[in-house]
Amino acid sequence: MCALCHLVEVLLLISITASAYAELVPPCSGHGVLSNDSSGVCECDLPYQGEECELCAQGFYGDASDLCYLDCSTGIKLLSGFPLAGVGVAPQQFGQASLTRLSDFCIAVIAPGLERTAESAETLSEFLNSSSLLPELSLTLQFQGDAHSPCMTETVLIYKGLPEFLVSDSLTEGPSSFAEGRLLASFTGDQLISASLTIEAAVVAVVYHRSSPLAVGFNLTVSATAPNETTAENQSVSPNKSSADAGYCSGRYHHTMVYDPCSQSLWLYGGRGLSGGCGQLDEVTAVNLTSGEVRGVEGEGLTLERRYLHSAVVLPCSPSFPSSRMLVFGGFTDEEGSPTPSGELWQFNQSQWTQLTSAPPDNALAGHSAVMAGDEMIVVGGVGAGLRMSPRVLRYDPTGDSWEILTTGELGPAGLYGHSAVYDAASDSVLVFGGFSYARSLASPSPALYSLHLGSLQWTLVQTTSQPPARVFHSAALVGGYLALHGGLVEEEEGG
Repeated sequence: MCALCHLVEVLLLISITASAYAELVPPCSGHGVLSNDSSGVCECDLPYQGEECELCAQGFYGDASDLCYLDCSTGIKLLSGFPLAGVGVAPQQFGQASLTRLSDFCIAVIAPGLERTAESAETLSEFLNSSSLLPELSLTLQFQGDAHSPCMTETVLIYKGLPEFLVSDSLTEGPSSFAEGRLLASFTGDQLISASLTIEAAVVAVVYHRSSPLAVGFNLTVSATAPNETTAENQSVSPNKSSADAGYCSGRYHHTMVYDPCSQSLWLYGGRGLSGGCGQLDEVTAVNLTSGEVRGVEGEGLTLERRYLHSAVVLPCSPSFPSSRMLVFGGFTDEEGSPTPSGELWQFNQSQWTQLTSAPPDNALAGHSAVMAGDEMIVVGGVGAGLRMSPRVLRYDPTGDSWEILTTGELGPAGLYGHSAVYDAASDSVLVFGGFSYARSLASPSPALYSLHLGSLQWTLVQTTSQPPARVFHSAALVGGYLALHGGLVEEEEGG
């Protein structure tokens, strides 16, 4: 009798457990609904698929039991109509073909307030052309990473609204507020593991830039809730009009900036831009340090092809030349979507561009450095044809418009890219620091400081009592006998 009672209890417990499990696990894994035709077929919500909506849909990756991420590995994607969603790039999403490229971009436009239906616009251009202005929501963006990413390799930029380059390049004239994009934050290295950002916005653009095959990708979750009335006041975004309204490109990088003592102005030229006002990177921007005026200067006559990672120096005014001249050499020009080093040398005299004698054959360069040493320009390193690092030092004579390849000692770097250089008149030497250094068939960030004496053309590895960490794409200046370094990408012991 007791055994029969025990059996009944067990069967009852199994029945109750199965019923409870059915209540805990809703139909279609909670990612869809059963069809109304009694067939039991699941109609899955985006971004899920499968008989029980247990898989991530095409164009997404991840674990459907947790969260599916919109694959942002190529092109421009739209993510809309959600309380919680994810976007990212998984390492395997790159594909072998893209590993041969110097850099890769992908863009995700996030509009959580846009209701997504079967008739909704799936492409960004249709979205912008057909959608009315959306209400702002409180958005929390949280990186969910589990792998260390060297900070030299990839960057995620977050915009409120759509950056101008995205709208003007192709897409549309769309609602004007979408084009008022402002760069809010930039994340790289270990920040891609756990950093977070909370803002109020109707549309957010996520721009991912990969510059090395060592990149590990990123996963970013986005949750949307009703806006908090106090959030807008606490956002770390300037309420003033963007600097683009003054003719200045606030999102520019890989550009040059030189000082003209005659006009007491800074001249900015070239580079790449990802924020508003960056559509005219072939213009020179002049910043007058006396009046504070910022203006774009359009050169007459010939115009340069847009370029970045070039060099620029200033030839100060003299009795023979009443106005200063800027020399722009080399840099990458994107031909057919592929970065191509240039060997062109151009002169800008505040109103007109003139092309001068190009560098010697096989000396097209990008990522190099150039300094004025007296009346001559000295060019160090860079990458040339085939993206091979150059160990050469070039000298250009502006008076004779002639080039020379200098024969230097053997103790110098075998090749440098993304380094800095300054000229020390007291020792008649060029000081070169950091950058990617070529050694033993590998290129890695360097903490080395070299000195090239221009009289003897001999290199010296400078020994210092304390040494800053290796860095690339930084800036340097000689101030009162001291070498000052600023910015750049730094690889610290703990990463990023």
